[in-house]
Amino acid sequence: SNVLGTPKAVGGKLGGQVAATGDERPGLGNIRITKLAGDSAQIRFSGTGLLTQDALRLDFTRLKSKAFDGAVNITAPFGPAPWQISVHARYMSRAALPKMLTHEASRLQAKNWALTARIDRFDWEAATIRDARLSLASADHSIGVFDAASLDTGGVRIAHVHAAFTLPGAGAIDLRQCAGQVGEDHVELAARLTPHDGGMRWQGFAFVTGDFGYLLDHAGISKRFLHGDMHMLFAGRGLFSKKQPWWRGLDGRLRLRVDNGRILEGGTLNKLLAAMNLADLPKLLLGLRGDLAGPGMMYSRLQMEATMHNQEVQVHKIAMRSPAMDLAGNGRLTLDNDQVDVILTARPFQNLDAI
Repeated sequence: SNVLGTPKAVGGKLGGQVAATGDERPGLGNIRITKLAGDSAQIRFSGTGLLTQDALRLDFTRLKSKAFDGAVNITAPFGPAPWQISVHARYMSRAALPKMLTHEASRLQAKNWALTARIDRFDWEAATIRDARLSLASADHSIGVFDAASLDTGGVRIAHVHAAFTLPGAGAIDLRQCAGQVGEDHVELAARLTPHDGGMRWQGFAFVTGDFGYLLDHAGISKRFLHGDMHMLFAGRGLFSKKQPWWRGLDGRLRLRVDNGRILEGGTLNKLLAAMNLADLPKLLLGLRGDLAGPGMMYSRLQMEATMHNQEVQVHKIAMRSPAMDLAGNGRLTLDNDQVDVILTARPFQNLDAI
């Protein structure tokens, strides 16, 4: 019912021209298809083929529709073996693929197939994917494999993408594993993606490692943090859409740990408190206090547990350890306007008991 994005009734005809010659060698009975051609408003194609006693092979050197532009090779065995389909597309959209993969054993008339593809540009809902490699099959419990140089949703660009997935139907994608690079940060995702309002709604788990300051700055959330070795786990749902940043619409639970970063706030007082820390006095005497030379306030560890709903972050626990002071508290953050409403308990000096 779907030929590369062109609707067609099941069992319906697809018009075209065919020219063929027979193989005159005894016992072979092969038919060589010297011309395959079609030109209509919906689809255009040209190529050659070969019919033997075992299989039909079709080589479409040019195949073009609204959803596809490229070359396709099809080998269709007459026995139980699956059809082999090889694709090199200059352009392809989600509409060129079936809406669902059926794995029903009762549908004996359905022929199994295996697909390998190289796609220069692939438009999937709101995402644009470049230099993609795809391997997919219709067999029961089959898992597709996908690699791409980049994936751009408009709100976020992911490079070096690798994914293992299944297609359960209705346009949904079950990501068993997905990994990629967002600037200086590494992202791993296990989730179900479903079409939603021109984008893709996802629900599952996301694990992010890398530079904490870069993540906040690149997302347009805050410029107050610099560097920091981040490990972040989010369980919930979100939306990939060209209409809004990726962090809008997040709804779920967040756990965060950041080591050795800086907050670009404070100034002379924080540096004075850090210098008076007796625990780091030997480093001060040896000139090893790099935290006193850089901008803002350095912290050795920042940890947070929170729940997120749209742009609101309800902070249940937050704690920070730095040479200047230790902080702990809870409160609320609003990402949309960088507003903070948090109650903190501070312990300066880190050597108060000794004093």
